[in-house]
Amino acid sequence: FLLLAVSIGQAKAATEKSATEMTFTWIGIFFLVCFSAMFSGLTLGLLSLDPLGLDIIIQGSENEEDRKNAATILTLRKDGNMLLCTLLFGNVVVNAELSILSADVFDGMVGLIASTFTIVIFGEIIPQAVCQRYALYIGAKAVPLVTAIKYIFYPITKPISFVLNKVLGEDIGTIYTRGQMQALFKAYVSHGEMNAEEAGIMTGAITYKDKLAKDVMTPFKNIFCLKD
Repeated sequence: FLLLAVSIGQAKAATEKSATEMTFTWIGIFFLVCFSAMFSGLTLGLLSLDPLGLDIIIQGSENEEDRKNAATILTLRKDGNMLLCTLLFGNVVVNAELSILSADVFDGMVGLIASTFTIVIFGEIIPQAVCQRYALYIGAKAVPLVTAIKYIFYPITKPISFVLNKVLGEDIGTIYTRGQMQALFKAYVSHGEMNAEEAGIMTGAITYKDKLAKDVMTPFKNIFCLKD
């Protein structure tokens, strides 16, 4: 903030722009930083919610609000490459324009440091940290705005996403192997989402095909019979 204050003082001293022009420039910088934060945060937040994970939330979550938010996001998230292109293209355009406006306000090295600091801290780190933690809630609220922006960039992003879909295939989400599911059960137990007995039953259900009768049978010497 001290750096920004110094830069503002330099801007006021400049004679090539009127006070009105400088006011609009600062307003523009403020809104561009906000849009940069939105694009950056949603890129991480929305794309971390894969279609399969959202479908699981919709069908299995006990929280009604989470189910509604997941259903709202899923309509936009189904075409992951289109969403990716929209958010990244918007972020690049906003940051490029932000650099141009910053060059008009700041001078030399001060401008470089100030614009870099502003973009990295307020446009990248903070929004990504927040959206990663509250991706479901923030993502659902942002769907209408992102949908509108998607149609604005549609002529550019659609061809790119079409090529990505053909080359990379459909984005179905994360599919776990049986070994990974066993590790997942252990993680659920350690976080208190499942008890050890439930994890043992589920592990047994997905590994029974790999077991031989001798692995589970009781030795004859350990068997006893009751007489009639």
